[in-house]
Amino acid sequence: MLLVLPLLTGAHGGEQRVVDGAYIVTMSRAPFTPRVGMPTKLLISISDIKSGDVLDREAIMHIRVARLASPGDAPQFVFEEKNIKAERSTLGYSYTFTEEGFHEIYIDFAFTDNPSKIMSVGDFLLDVQPSQPLRDNMSAIYAAVTGIIGGFVLGRFVANKK
Repeated sequence: MLLVLPLLTGAHGGEQRVVDGAYIVTMSRAPFTPRVGMPTKLLISISDIKSGDVLDREAIMHIRVARLASPGDAPQFVFEEKNIKAERSTLGYSYTFTEEGFHEIYIDFAFTDNPSKIMSVGDFLLDVQPSQPLRDNMSAIYAAVTGIIGGFVLGRFVANKK
């Protein structure tokens, strides 16, 4: 069963950007490789650069998503949402990509105690892959079923040895 678990879990990962010499903005995502039509969960947090601790300050974020024909091309913005409240400098967000290819996510933020100071994080580059056909998912399903049956048979064999 332990051999099958990695097939059933979605990989995740993230990147960091230093902002204003005082903050680290981390954007984690799951799955790590976004796919068309499948929600990508984003977790955005703002930390103190010295301590590394996530700040206990409320922030307002602005998220924009741009599509690129290829890296280095001018961005074509396909999505924008402003005034998103991030309690304790942390925001959970979900976005579903509609096209494959390179995309950039831009994040700007301001703390609610100083809303006139807007800080730009810059962009996070993602390579969105085509939707995964059912037959690719069937491989994982077959592996899971094989693992479950193998575990059951092995368990019965070990139990009969006692």
